Amino acid sequence: MRKFPLYVAAGLCVFGAFFAALQFDRWLDRRKTAAGFEGLDKPAVSSVQFDGGTAPADFRSAVRKVLPSIVSVDKSQRVRRFFYSDETEMRQTSTGSGVIISKDGYVLTNNHVVQDADQVTVRLGDKQSFVAKVVGADPRSDLAVLKINGSNFVAAELADSSKLEIGEWVIAIGNPLGFSNTVSVGVVSSLNRTLP
Repeated sequence: MRKFPLYVAAGLCVFGAFFAALQFDRWLDRRKTAAGFEGLDKPAVSSVQFDGGTAPADFRSAVRKVLPSIVSVDKSQRVRRFFYSDETEMRQTSTGSGVIISKDGYVLTNNHVVQDADQVTVRLGDKQSFVAKVVGADPRSDLAVLKINGSNFVAAELADSSKLEIGEWVIAIGNPLGFSNTVSVGVVSSLNRTLP
């Protein structure tokens, strides 16, 4: 019989939390309206006017176009088994992002993602997995090119980087640290910058 008051108290707490959240939501709506932000939760307009022209405010179409070309790149290395010093096993040691750049399976990624790999695996957005061959790598620019077997892959359309201008919008799409389909937005901050 002593548990009954505890159930009542717990129920009142849950109801109180729900009521408080509802009141907070109503208060937030009133604040948005008073401040002139009542439309912020609606989809963004298709463009924003600046002195230099029109800039995109909604990046969804660009993301939808490129996302099928984004892949995960897994590096595996042979490591000694803990209790058996003379035996080794293949173990995934890191993961990164890549982008398919041709329909016949060439993939662009970072050199540090595949450096010293004993095996490289490319995982597509539809969960298909391919063992890849490193066909080229440049540690100075931190770029590497992989090749996976197959055809009719969805390749990203590459633009002319010589036409890039400071202040242009850029979108970074990838799978950093294993988090799939991560999108961030920024602007071109500098051109022809050399990093050590």
